[in-house]
Amino acid sequence: MEILYNVSLVLVNSHVSTSNPASNLPNVVEVGGFHLDLPKKLPEHIDAFLNGADNGAVYFSMGSILNARDMEKHKLEMIITVLGQLKQRVLWVGNVENHSQLPENILSVKWAPQVDVLAHPNIRLFISHGGLLSLTESVACGVPILGIPVHADQGYNSALSEAAGFGISLPYQSLTAEKFKGAVHQLLQNRSYTENAKQRSRVFHDRPMKPLDLAVYWIQYVIRHNGAMHLRSSALHLAWYQYSLLDVLFVVVLLVAVICLLTKKMFNLCLRKQLKPKTNKIKKAQ
Repeated sequence: MEILYNVSLVLVNSHVSTSNPASNLPNVVEVGGFHLDLPKKLPEHIDAFLNGADNGAVYFSMGSILNARDMEKHKLEMIITVLGQLKQRVLWVGNVENHSQLPENILSVKWAPQVDVLAHPNIRLFISHGGLLSLTESVACGVPILGIPVHADQGYNSALSEAAGFGISLPYQSLTAEKFKGAVHQLLQNRSYTENAKQRSRVFHDRPMKPLDLAVYWIQYVIRHNGAMHLRSSALHLAWYQYSLLDVLFVVVLLVAVICLLTKKMFNLCLRKQLKPKTNKIKKAQ
């Protein structure tokens, strides 16, 4: 807890192009994509495979979250069958190279430099688990994404790409051949997904400085200003009941209670005044 109250700067791995807009405090700086570097030359066998993809290529990688050997057999067979029917080539990252009947258009590798692959001009689609780094790299390279979320923030990230129009979300638990095939064909054939992905990429890169340079600047800024206490929120010095606005809520409830009590007393007083003359008339008549 002591660390929480002494944080001078928070570097957040997000950006408006990969997440929803947020009203952050001055000491919260978005540096999404700071890990990215300029694309490098691909390994020869991967480069040759992608260069020969006259109809484009699909990049399939579920990362370390869900390797091919960890998938349910029927789902693995289904994915291979659907991708094997495409006219595009498929670069598959994962331990699937030992599969007995791997289609000719699929190249399986144990590892590939993801950003360098996505930056290849022939890549048309990225099939991923929808993790934050994968989403960021997909946006940076302007490639539509088919998210197959498994857990954690992957569902949120995949839903965000779908809402923004540059991706589709298909949860792994409900993945079927019909849904998977439909999503793949839609992303490959509907140009709007590619156009939206390119637009997102332009938003991602349109910054006054690179995210890593921005992170370095703010770290040095905090050092120059001895912790930059002026950037910290005064809410850190509030008591828990003040931070939760319970003191304000108490005053509001008390005020409402007083108003209700006064209203009730005034109503009773008016009611007595109206009933009193009638009582006197009844007594005189007797």
